[in-house]
Amino acid sequence: MKIFINIFFLCIATNLFAADSLKLIQRIPMRATIMTTDKAGSVYCAKTNHTIYRYDLNGDSTGFFSVIRKGDVTQIDATNPMRLLVFCAGVPQLYFLDRMLSAKNSIDLKQLKIYDCPAIAYSADGLTWAFNTINSELIKIDDDSKTTTASFNLLQLLQTNVQPVYITEQERTLFVVDTTLGILKFDQFGTYISTYHFFPKEMQYVNEQLIFYKNGEVISYNTKTIQEQKLQLYNPENILNARIERNRLYVLRKDCLEIFALF
Repeated sequence: MKIFINIFFLCIATNLFAADSLKLIQRIPMRATIMTTDKAGSVYCAKTNHTIYRYDLNGDSTGFFSVIRKGDVTQIDATNPMRLLVFCAGVPQLYFLDRMLSAKNSIDLKQLKIYDCPAIAYSADGLTWAFNTINSELIKIDDDSKTTTASFNLLQLLQTNVQPVYITEQERTLFVVDTTLGILKFDQFGTYISTYHFFPKEMQYVNEQLIFYKNGEVISYNTKTIQEQKLQLYNPENILNARIERNRLYVLRKDCLEIFALF
């Protein structure tokens, strides 16, 4: 992964984006609301018919999953593609899928007295992070629908209201993307570390670099050197999200998914 990120940096530094740094591999017409990727380069898109479609890094379809209950898919966590998490925040319902995109389990968060949960995340210990808005708590849930003892009240910790829109655990580091505070960084146990004042809808964390899409640009911020680099995309008014995985750039637009090769 590191070599491909370095290639991305080279493309930015030399301003080769338009002519030389990207090659369109596939453009797939679709009406999707969200997108994510996994480390193998697969991309997952939730369409407006409550169905998730998976494509490989060349844009070939490799599976789909249809949400049984009504409710929009608001988050897909593919950190572990062997244990895919699908979340419908409006219900709120959490689904666990295997690598074949078959449902293995589901959790109705209301049964855990969690009635307002904007985001969830896979945890490297096999549990699931969730944010309980009513109590302003980060909690962990096991597959047996039991809330674990791991619970952190962010209101007490930060002395301000937290309004997460996205949670992810990457490289044993937990990130909470907040609408007003920015990107909150925690260790894998939920201990607060620092805040980065960026305000994306979601993010990636690779080799100590924050990568996210914002206002027509894919931005990489090195948390060690504090260097920031940007890749500008065309027709930003039509873009919902963009991600980098392996040697691919994935751009979800209102009417299609575009897959580019980075070289």
